[in-house]
Amino acid sequence: MTVVADDSTRLMEFQNGDIDLMMSTPRNNLPQLSADSNYKVEAFDTVTVNYIGFNVEAEAVSSKEVRQALAYATNVDDLIVGANQGYAQRVTTFTDNLDVLRNTGLEGYTHDVEKVKSLLADAGYADGLTLTLSITSGNTTEAQIAAILKEQWAQAGVTLEVTQYDAATLTAMKKNGEYQVGLTNLGRTGPDSALALSFIVYNPITNGMYTGWQNDECESLYLASCSELDVEKRAEMWARMQEIELDEAPLIPTYVNQDVYAMHSNVSGVQYNLFLGILPYTMQKTV
Repeated sequence: MTVVADDSTRLMEFQNGDIDLMMSTPRNNLPQLSADSNYKVEAFDTVTVNYIGFNVEAEAVSSKEVRQALAYATNVDDLIVGANQGYAQRVTTFTDNLDVLRNTGLEGYTHDVEKVKSLLADAGYADGLTLTLSITSGNTTEAQIAAILKEQWAQAGVTLEVTQYDAATLTAMKKNGEYQVGLTNLGRTGPDSALALSFIVYNPITNGMYTGWQNDECESLYLASCSELDVEKRAEMWARMQEIELDEAPLIPTYVNQDVYAMHSNVSGVQYNLFLGILPYTMQKTV
């Protein structure tokens, strides 16, 4: 096992035969790899939700009307097809579509340019605004997402500037609140999603997934849900938390992506666990 942060370098090492199986396969290379008989491509469902996140303490996105506007400016279907080659499924709340705590009554944000312009005008940005999206350098999927968002948001008068940083630097920036707009994801590690989702709704854990967002009602509901043994009452609490988060929009939920692995044709036995990911002890290589 080796760690190769840069997508292009990882692809080159895979094609050179230095890597037998490639995790985090660059999405834009999937059609090419799928068409080559020397390789196999396998996709697995996950419970990892991807988001567009905002530093709510940054003036330009401190207003929920601005954040809602940007949610309406985002066409998630374009992100699924253009940046993920279709290996993803849209979500309408901050948890995945398989979660028993998911609020099935929420429709989420749909692409609506006129709604964007109206909300921006209400927030004092009738003439548009300029924002900075910070992404991970060497990550081709994030770069494609950035390019798509830049085009989509421009239709509503929002200029999006994109800056790239290495992963460690970008993580530190998010923790320190030194960004405006970012990309992030969150996956649960077991059937009950409450632990993972607490990162969003209970500020003291991760400062609202590094958004700086804090909501008293959400925190009260979360703490009450931790000791609520009635399944239906607990589900109602989490449903309300999802309503609040969707309205406040510190994070725009976009999609649950599939994990896609490319491997050489002599690799077999690849198995995947919804919560643990790939199970390496099941694999074998034919020499």
